[in-house]
Amino acid sequence: AAALIGYVGGLRWEKIFNVVKGHGSESTGGTAVIDDTDAAPAHTRPSLGRAARGLAIGLALLFGIRLPVNFRSPYQAISIIEFWRRWHITLSRFLRDYLYIPLGGNRLGQQRRYVNLLLTMLLGGFWHGAGWTFLIWGALHGSYLLVNHGWRAFKRRMDWRDGRLHAMGAGALTFLAVVVGWVFFRSDSLSSALTMLRGMAGGNGVSLPPSLEAPLASIGVQHPWLVFSGLHPLVVTFYMADAVAIFGVGFAIVWLMPNVHQMFLRYRPVCDDGDGSRTTA
Repeated sequence: AAALIGYVGGLRWEKIFNVVKGHGSESTGGTAVIDDTDAAPAHTRPSLGRAARGLAIGLALLFGIRLPVNFRSPYQAISIIEFWRRWHITLSRFLRDYLYIPLGGNRLGQQRRYVNLLLTMLLGGFWHGAGWTFLIWGALHGSYLLVNHGWRAFKRRMDWRDGRLHAMGAGALTFLAVVVGWVFFRSDSLSSALTMLRGMAGGNGVSLPPSLEAPLASIGVQHPWLVFSGLHPLVVTFYMADAVAIFGVGFAIVWLMPNVHQMFLRYRPVCDDGDGSRTTA
């Protein structure tokens, strides 16, 4: 059963990816949300990565092989350190065992530890591809880790305690930092990444629903970079209510719901040997 669930789950993510890629091409006349994904390697395509993992785990279970868990809800992490304990776990272990520890790890002092962390993440970037965008992605995550470790050391010296509000803010900041890194990871050039980041920051203007134009004008909120052409001008049927629902459900799934491994922790597939005995797969 677990094998079939993993297999079907992989197919489901593949189907979702194809639908999102062609969103608006038939029913709305809009443009595709993802326009150049086919040119990217499989390991850089998030939706196909989920599909491949589900298929691999499911097929392996059909033959009685348990593959190691590779992702544990990484976007629920409240720090970059925790993110790398949840994201691509097998790669993290490889980088730790064959790069970070041989470089000296944390055995040679705090400053050398930070240098080793940065070098490890730079090499991790090159592992994904020989390009400036991957190098910058690795440098960003290396810098994130340096700041995270430094902040933890500072909190210990100040004897600060973390509360629920801190966890929420730290989770949002971690998510934002990871998304900025993905822009470089996914872009085909440095200029494309900078253009995307500029647009994400509102450098090309901010598009709002037309219904907000009159209320904002009545209180004096007018500016050339405010455009009232809808939340997604290229897809005319994408209204504010749709955006709120989509983003609300999406973030709830990412941040609140358990992953597949957590859902099935209480279940272990068994096989009946015919003599009444049951053994785990």
